[in-house]
Amino acid sequence: MHNFNELANTISVGIYVIIKGEIGMTGIDPKVDFIFKIIFGNEDNTDILLSFLNSILKLEKQNRLDKIEVLNPFIKRELLEDKTSILDIKAKTIIGELINIEIQLSNKYNMDKRSLYYWSKLYSGQLSVGEDYKQLKKTITINIINFNYLDGKDFHKVFHLKEESTGKILNDQLEIHFVELLKVPEATKEERDPLQMWLQFLKYENKEVLEEYAMADPAIKKAINVLDLLNRDVDTKELYEIREKALKDETSMINGAKLEGKIEGKLEDAAKMLEKGLSVEDIMEITGLKIEEIKKVM
Repeated sequence: MHNFNELANTISVGIYVIIKGEIGMTGIDPKVDFIFKIIFGNEDNTDILLSFLNSILKLEKQNRLDKIEVLNPFIKRELLEDKTSILDIKAKTIIGELINIEIQLSNKYNMDKRSLYYWSKLYSGQLSVGEDYKQLKKTITINIINFNYLDGKDFHKVFHLKEESTGKILNDQLEIHFVELLKVPEATKEERDPLQMWLQFLKYENKEVLEEYAMADPAIKKAINVLDLLNRDVDTKELYEIREKALKDETSMINGAKLEGKIEGKLEDAAKMLEKGLSVEDIMEITGLKIEEIKKVM
């Protein structure tokens, strides 16, 4: 069996092969962080990463990124089995600005605070003891999430530090993006917005549309080829299943804790209702609890 580094190198060598015929809808989901990192975080795929970042950051033509350094390209196999591991992508631009990309399939809650925390670690980590604050470079966090989190219909929102009354930005050092995949409009062949095209690749739902995008954008075509190669590799599929199971276990734990919290809250309400003299039948109707559950607080 390959180790991960050998696997990544094998894939990067093969990505230039043109796969003839129609695009096949792969069984491997590009939204799973392990696969996302192979496609966008491999040092040999910086053209894919650059195209993706330029589509999100929407920089003016003269400011578009044309070089990028991936700071954490490799993944250790044991990390794939760790439900708490974060398989993000950290990158640095030619002028030293830092970019962190994280993809999340399930809502871990407090996503805003989590995002600020990891942004602050990346931002403050630029300085060693005694170094001047003027050396700090702009730091950008990009959260790609597969659940609804923020209010409104817009699938892409960008946050900065602003003065409340005038809206004037304090400085450009903090920039946090949220991209909500569930809010992305349905794919169309006529779409030529680069960000929407990339997000349709991540959703990977419409074969005919992706064929159109592959012809329109070489980076998307290359990403599709990489994904197809990954889907054909036995070792990758084994590692994918390991990571997918770890993520599903984590989601089950989160949902279980949430459900347990709801039941505990209902039991507390039931206890108060009993104190006020409500009948068990009324409490069952109001809370939805079973009689065996209500008896626990009697």
